[in-house]
Amino acid sequence: MIAIREISAVVTRDLGIVSPWLSIVQQAEDRRSSSPAAQYALMAASKLATSPTKMAMICFSGPSGAHISRFDGACDSQKQLVSDGFAATRHRKIHPFTLLLALQNQVPAMLSMQLGMLGPCTNMFESGTSFAFALPLIEAYLRGGFRVLVVMSSAADRLEERQRTASFRASKKSFEGAICVVFDRKGELGHIKAESEHAEWLDLWYDLNVIEPVLMPGVGLLKAIHGKAKQVRVGLRDDTGFESSFCWEAV
Repeated sequence: MIAIREISAVVTRDLGIVSPWLSIVQQAEDRRSSSPAAQYALMAASKLATSPTKMAMICFSGPSGAHISRFDGACDSQKQLVSDGFAATRHRKIHPFTLLLALQNQVPAMLSMQLGMLGPCTNMFESGTSFAFALPLIEAYLRGGFRVLVVMSSAADRLEERQRTASFRASKKSFEGAICVVFDRKGELGHIKAESEHAEWLDLWYDLNVIEPVLMPGVGLLKAIHGKAKQVRVGLRDDTGFESSFCWEAV
């Protein structure tokens, strides 16, 4: 059985959910040391009461918030990188750490370093619908004696990402943040499973005015935990229209 032991979330917009485990924060700035998505993940993880050091980690990584457009201001009319930190004679070279900030696996890497995590780590890109397919992996880690930290993190509410997803989310606003969920064999916040015959349907794509597919599984869990239904099927959808779902059941 996959039980929810703990949940922690930080987001940049009001989602209409009143929860002691949900905080609204300011949009993170792009730093040299860590991407916005990594900053959100660290914020959410730091609110957990359970130390994640020896947990297995599964990370669902959306856009990091550090994009190629950050280099535009460093280019001259010939598209050579010549501003602070770049030399005109080395315009094809950039600091390797700059690229690392744009990589989506920078989020689990940063969490591993900052929190001293020692357990196995899996990173999945750009799709909250993958959460449903990760349930067997969560179950396998639990059978192996690990608690499992699932981290969903995205910093997509920025001009570059809004332009990229405009055709997919014409009627939706986006938001940023991170949601951390600790799974164990026992937990007071309900159980997760693939199927349930009598579950109430929750379709977040239509129920929420704001959307970010990578964060939707965590948002669905928060709504289910604080709702009145004893069983909820959370419908997930990504920007390509692919759909999946999972079920939550109260203790």
